[in-house]
Amino acid sequence: MVSPSQIPLDFQIDPSYAASNFVRGVANQQAYDWVTSWPDWPEGIQMLNIFGAEASGKTHLSFLLPQDRAVRVPADLAPWLIDEFQPLIETEQAQNLIFICDFPDHHVSENKKEYFHLFNQIRHSSHFLLYFSRQPLTQYTTELADLNSRMRAFTVQEIFLPDDALLGAVLVKMASDRQLGLSAEMVKLIIANSERSFDAMRLIIDKLDSHTLATQKPVSLHIIRQVLSGK
Repeated sequence: MVSPSQIPLDFQIDPSYAASNFVRGVANQQAYDWVTSWPDWPEGIQMLNIFGAEASGKTHLSFLLPQDRAVRVPADLAPWLIDEFQPLIETEQAQNLIFICDFPDHHVSENKKEYFHLFNQIRHSSHFLLYFSRQPLTQYTTELADLNSRMRAFTVQEIFLPDDALLGAVLVKMASDRQLGLSAEMVKLIIANSERSFDAMRLIIDKLDSHTLATQKPVSLHIIRQVLSGK
């Protein structure tokens, strides 16, 4: 018989997107500066594409914008463009808005006509658009030449690969979101024995979280070594 302590319960603790919890470093400073300086972007820059690896903090960046002026574009584009987007574009707003797209890269190619309409309408308005992706939009190619042209017009900013300081700070932040405590020694052990990427840190935290839920034991160096070794 399996005891309840052996069954990891997934409570889906939401990550904290508070501005005070955003971890900055050399890798993401330029992306951070773009987002936090909006709407005072240089003249002529209306559509920005921030790209970077999985788990590099792109979604968190979107929550640093004034949320009363940020409009999140839904995955189901077609009805939204008619029912909500068009009225926003056609109605004079007291302040400029920024539309946020935060989807898997293939979402553009699956909604080519809708994205062309979205980009084109914003380009001819006083509003802004921020598109998050893993690869730069300027390198995308679709069968729709006009859409390709609109994507090449984006200003592009990369979130670069992290250094040790940023990697460690992000690791601690991810652990804190799961209510896991990591000491400096634990962080050093993980970084020294893992792929140097944000996504690798996320996967390790996922495994540590599952392990502690299943065993009901706090994180320790021994548990970390087990997880790192795949046991």
